Amino acid sequence: MRILFIYTKIDNTLRDRVKRLREHNATVDTLSLLEYKLDENGSEVKFDINSKLEFLEDKGKLKIANRIKKRKKLLDQLKSYDLIDIYKCENSALPIKKKIEELCCCFFVTVNDENISFLKRAIFSPLYSDADILIFSSKSQLNSFKFGDKDRYRYLAKPISLFKNIDNTSLESVKKAYQAMGLDQNKDIVYCDLSSSIDRQLKLIEEISSINRDFLLKKTFIFWLSSHDLHDRDAIKDTLLEKNFDYLLIETMMTQKQQALIYKLCNTSIILSDKSDSLPISLYSKHKIYLYEKPDIDAIFNEEDFYMQDFEEFIDQNSENKIENDLLEKNHKKAKEIFDPKSSVENYISIIKELQ
Repeated sequence: MRILFIYTKIDNTLRDRVKRLREHNATVDTLSLLEYKLDENGSEVKFDINSKLEFLEDKGKLKIANRIKKRKKLLDQLKSYDLIDIYKCENSALPIKKKIEELCCCFFVTVNDENISFLKRAIFSPLYSDADILIFSSKSQLNSFKFGDKDRYRYLAKPISLFKNIDNTSLESVKKAYQAMGLDQNKDIVYCDLSSSIDRQLKLIEEISSINRDFLLKKTFIFWLSSHDLHDRDAIKDTLLEKNFDYLLIETMMTQKQQALIYKLCNTSIILSDKSDSLPISLYSKHKIYLYEKPDIDAIFNEEDFYMQDFEEFIDQNSENKIENDLLEKNHKKAKEIFDPKSSVENYISIIKELQ
């Protein structure tokens, strides 16, 4: 099986998918339409593509004519493939659709998960209509999509590579982390997701500070400023300084190993949105999950009936029980089934086999 992924922007999902497909003995190439670069099953080939329209590169929007010309010449230099996956680059692939079809037996479109207008998606409809399979990383997007035959829609969740790090985090390293961070092992450690608007983040901190004092004494809250700009960082830090509850503020970037350790330290997560990976990671980590102000989360979390509660129930919570522990174990297994990288590529292979 010869597979080509065409992309303009590579991400961790694509890197992981390519790596694992190669481990399954598929010949997998990736082609950058921006850099005119081919990764030929692990060996890089850089093409020197020239065009008579090169003078348009500094002419604003007119440069697209030059790029289309060069991309067509680029595809002329490739061998044929069993499958081509147009990976989240509909805008760049549409003008060269005919060339792509000439190169392969069938083609997929991994639909761009960014917020693209309905009108722009309508422009891409010839691509969606002729694709053999449309792949979505968002179940909400799949459910609302209006282009192409729904029988060809497939859902493949974004694979979460941190799962492996969580599995490899030892109990001994967790115990050392408690001491190094000055955490009280007798307290519940609560991870506070900060992936929504700054206003909602600050509102969450305010609401935590208003909880019954006796309840707060049993908790330590962890806040991680992972991708905040300077203004938002200062706003969160200033707000926390005014509050009288136990918290740990992490301001530095963390490796995957360090992130996994934090999730292992915690037993509870408060979720503001699913814009980060906090929700699937927390489910996998068997945290109790509390959703703050009914966040806009992907439909997969409701369709699969994950066990999650509203933030109001966090305030009223007093004890664990066996039934809840069973539900948390069920969350873990479901999260592994849907978001584990190994499961993701196996599901991708299953989609390919449908067409054989």
